[in-house]
Amino acid sequence: MKSAKKILSAVLLSVSLVTSSFPWVYANTENTGNNVKSEAIQAQEVIPSFISGNLTAASDKTPKQIVEQYILQEAQKYQLPAIQFKVTEQFVNSLNRTVVKTVQTYNGVPVQNSDRNYFINSDGVIVYIVGSYVYDIADRVSLAVKPAEMSQDSILSAIERDLGFKPVYTESPKSQLLLYPVYGKYNYIYKVSIKFKNPAFKSYIYYLYASNLSVFGKNNQELSLEEPAVGSGIGQSGAVKQPLKMVKDNDVYYLKNTVENLKTIHELDGIYSENDNNFDTDTGLNFQKDAVDAHYNMTNVINFFKGAPFYRNGNDDNGSEYTIEIIKDSGNVFNAFADTNEVRIGAGKGLAGKSVAFAVDAMAHEFTHGILKSEGLGDSSDGHFEFNPPLTERLSLHEGISDVFGTICEYFLPSEGTPDWTIAEDTGTILRDCANPVIDTYNEYNRRILECENDRSLKYPKPHEGGGVITKAASLMAMGGTFKNVTVNPIGMEKLAEIFYHAINDGNMVYDMKFSQFAAALVESSEALYGADSAEVNSVRKALGAVGLDLRIVYASGPSLSLTWLPLSGSHYGIYRREKNSTAEPVKILETTNTKESVQAIPGSYDYFIAAIDANGNRVSEFSSPLTYTLPFAAPQNFHITNRTGLEVGFGWEGTIGTRYGVFRKLQGSETLFEKCAETTNTTVSVTALYGNYDYYVAQIDENGNIVSTSSLLVTVSTQYPAPQNFHITNRSGLIIGFGWTGTSGTKYAIYRQAQGSTAPLEKCAETTSTTVSLSTIYGNYNYYVAQIDENGEISSFLSNSVLVNTEYPAPSNFHITNRSGLQINFSWEGTSGARYAIYKVAADSTELPEKCIETTSTTATVYTLIGSYNFYVAQIDEAGNRISFLSQPVTVNS
Repeated sequence: MKSAKKILSAVLLSVSLVTSSFPWVYANTENTGNNVKSEAIQAQEVIPSFISGNLTAASDKTPKQIVEQYILQEAQKYQLPAIQFKVTEQFVNSLNRTVVKTVQTYNGVPVQNSDRNYFINSDGVIVYIVGSYVYDIADRVSLAVKPAEMSQDSILSAIERDLGFKPVYTESPKSQLLLYPVYGKYNYIYKVSIKFKNPAFKSYIYYLYASNLSVFGKNNQELSLEEPAVGSGIGQSGAVKQPLKMVKDNDVYYLKNTVENLKTIHELDGIYSENDNNFDTDTGLNFQKDAVDAHYNMTNVINFFKGAPFYRNGNDDNGSEYTIEIIKDSGNVFNAFADTNEVRIGAGKGLAGKSVAFAVDAMAHEFTHGILKSEGLGDSSDGHFEFNPPLTERLSLHEGISDVFGTICEYFLPSEGTPDWTIAEDTGTILRDCANPVIDTYNEYNRRILECENDRSLKYPKPHEGGGVITKAASLMAMGGTFKNVTVNPIGMEKLAEIFYHAINDGNMVYDMKFSQFAAALVESSEALYGADSAEVNSVRKALGAVGLDLRIVYASGPSLSLTWLPLSGSHYGIYRREKNSTAEPVKILETTNTKESVQAIPGSYDYFIAAIDANGNRVSEFSSPLTYTLPFAAPQNFHITNRTGLEVGFGWEGTIGTRYGVFRKLQGSETLFEKCAETTNTTVSVTALYGNYDYYVAQIDENGNIVSTSSLLVTVSTQYPAPQNFHITNRSGLIIGFGWTGTSGTKYAIYRQAQGSTAPLEKCAETTSTTVSLSTIYGNYNYYVAQIDENGEISSFLSNSVLVNTEYPAPSNFHITNRSGLQINFSWEGTSGARYAIYKVAADSTELPEKCIETTSTTATVYTLIGSYNFYVAQIDEAGNRISFLSQPVTVNS
């Protein structure tokens, strides 16, 4: 290794090491690979995510007021909805610019991946902006009404059900309500961080739907009176590592450095300690040699960032203590896992018998992860790429930038190896070759993403592989060379370090940063440090162009599209275009000697490319990485049902015969995606409807079936299943009634009832996925039915045959004559005032049923008898006059 004393001191260094501005504009500078299947086109970038220049007039207002005014003017200018936001942080960076960090909110809830940073100079002028908002958030929220807030106890109960046990938390769980993107829609999601030991230390990030606390996803994280003293220790190579900074307390020495503010612990057992200042008692189980190497290397890394020109105050720049944790029982874990202010290191060995703690580049890589997270770049703890693949961009940035600073640190700091562009080679196992990575261009990265989107059996590019786009560009900047027909002049490691550190510092990072945004930040950083026309800026731009980070939108409004790109070899350029997903040769639409031009977009989704051309207009370089710009076609109008016979439904709409259309449907009220159910080049189509209530829409599609227009208005088609058959009573015990019917086990059914003769709505009284059910009936005469229901509990079939259940109330008591005058008889009984009663009579010697002679809502009644001997009764009746109680005891009247 080169000695740090022999090298210019003005340098800098930046999660796991290995893996086990414009209305109705849709632009995709990140090329996420059409992630949203069978959904209306997703608005991906309404306004460019990186804008520079004097964007506002000078102002003496507060930074927040300047930002508020800019957002309001931007919305008015481009006819965009007003954006709700909150300021998350405000500070003055090293260029004396006030950085205002914001995040978009909706209904008071932060919108995931919608942070935007504003840089304001000393004159109160916004000079550049990085990040973007979701301007159509109101149309993309999955629930119209924000769910009621769930208690922390309810949230933890849902998590514990998923875990299968109730853990003992080592920290208080933290939950946050977010609007989180899931397949083009934003869902109310609780993001919950938990840490516990059971028995091993565990850390999870859980994602729960706020509406019902069902688990959307989860991420198992690998987290990672004293006096100063100096001693030594034996590292994994057997060499003495000194000076080894430590502390002494009551004649015991600890691997705790109070100068660089770090400590090295053996998982939860505490700080490594010795009875003298020489750490030389590795037992083979305590991994003390690994701890010595990690403590020594990380001390140098922290001290490196502490000096000029970085002056970084610890990992988080707030002076917090840094913890190195050697994982217990980790002899087979050749890996490390970092978070801000901490790293956890496995003691598994490379081919040379050494763990990653021995490699200074690996330690610097892990330290950089903490820097990036503290500066605002999201990591794998949120939105893991396995269930949200586009987020591999920010994770790839994490790994690529960390590899760059690992390489820089190895170049400047002492170690037992030789500095190069490979990671962890001192362990005997090369984890990555940063100058010759697996993925070395943004084109290749996007090709791999698209390939996996089309075939989900394939694995998405690992973030460490995607990081190769950044490390390849960095190696070209530092060492120079020709790549993809682009020649780059070297700027050296010192300037590389300065440019990269400035790009990740001073408020340049946003949570869900993309490759194109970081490339723009590198250009901005080099221009700020060395001047816009400097050789350093030229090398940075060419290196980025060589790996395909070279083309972006600077303005888009309807068909007007303004593009800018990084210089390629030569001074003549061609702008090319082809339909997205086509394999045809791109068509040249414009020649220019500038690096910024405006073109007219055409409706549909098209990829745009830049290439160098000769004086005759012939292409002499590879195409740049594609930039996808989608100008949606207008939605088909007047979508309606034209006819229906049984399950066959005919649709029609206003459009152009010969254009390709798709009809899509989704179960009404469900959170599933719309599915395509028909394609046609006509303006009418017939589809076979499904049972249940389904929403349908039509949209224009391309030859690959991708939506290229906005969607029509929805049309709801209701198709009821046949009624369940043979609905009957299976048993009865008191008020408990058992029902059965002929149906399909696993299908969802509901039992309904209605008072006999009533016109009131049916009342649901039970749901089941069986073909039998027991329920408690109520007094009176009720008709019962069974019907099939959908997942929302709505009836989706015809009602079955009715089953009448009579449940008589107890007979009124103490029925007696209160007065008599001739044939007029007054009766009274004990009952409930307001209940409905009827008086019945029958000849004393008759076997016929008693006949009703009067109704009342009182507990008294007057009736007229006939000549002869009659038995009178009272009973309770319903509103239709049907008897619903037993008859009272008879009262005999003789006349």
